[in-house]
Amino acid sequence: MSYLFDTSAARSVGRAQLENARTEGFELLLSPITFSELACHLGDEPFVRPRGNALKGRLFTVLHDPLGELAADVGCPQAANRTRFDDQEAVLAILGELEQADSYVDLASRCVAVRGETRTIGDIASNTEALFDADRVQFVEAQRFRCAAFIERYGRAGTAELTGEQFAREAAGLARGLTEDMTALGCNVQFSTIASRTLLGAGYCVARACRYVAGGAAVEDIVFEGNDLEDYYIRLHLGVSSGRTLVTNDEGMSEAVNRAVAAFKEYWAVSGASFVTNAQVMTSAQFLAAVEAA
Repeated sequence: MSYLFDTSAARSVGRAQLENARTEGFELLLSPITFSELACHLGDEPFVRPRGNALKGRLFTVLHDPLGELAADVGCPQAANRTRFDDQEAVLAILGELEQADSYVDLASRCVAVRGETRTIGDIASNTEALFDADRVQFVEAQRFRCAAFIERYGRAGTAELTGEQFAREAAGLARGLTEDMTALGCNVQFSTIASRTLLGAGYCVARACRYVAGGAAVEDIVFEGNDLEDYYIRLHLGVSSGRTLVTNDEGMSEAVNRAVAAFKEYWAVSGASFVTNAQVMTSAQFLAAVEAA
């Protein structure tokens, strides 16, 4: 079993506790998305605090960008932009420089090599936040469209209580689209393979849309939570059979994970089958308790 930390968990668990977990044989995983969220605060003062949180990344196995990892896992890496496979190398290189830097100005002046190309780190906090902001605009637009589509198809009350079949059908939309895209690229990837890899991530978006619609606001007035985009990306690391446990203190994320799993179990049960996943979710307190019991 491996443990994938989101930003809330990475901040809350101390360095010594993480080192102890590694000593006990716990595999710790970090998404480049989580590192980027931590990097957004490197410009905060005093520098020592955000630096310490980001440097915990050296205790983790850093993953590829979630979309790059997803494409590689199903056997069609060419479906992801090549730059998505640079993030892992870049994060490790930045962590190496961060360990040597004694101020944010010092860090910004340092260079890293990625794919043989030398790049200046620069104002990583502002630049990373700007990239997130641009992606959030598109993500929120897509979520607002999803909310409107759900209301049109199921009504507001129906959306709030989607059946397992309805939820599963909506969550499978990402897999259907990726199957078409990958087939067009010449990849022979089965829909079931892509679905297994994407259902939990796509289910997050469906669960969050249902929650927003249930809130009662007009679609154009819905205020989406700022971290939904990052949470969605991190969820894409959780394949149905990934054997990964998401460690998070974000109640909204945990609620969405549990809602998705419950819906899939309901849908599979109707056909006399069982939805089985070895992906889990726990809080940082539960993780520390597991380490203590090891």
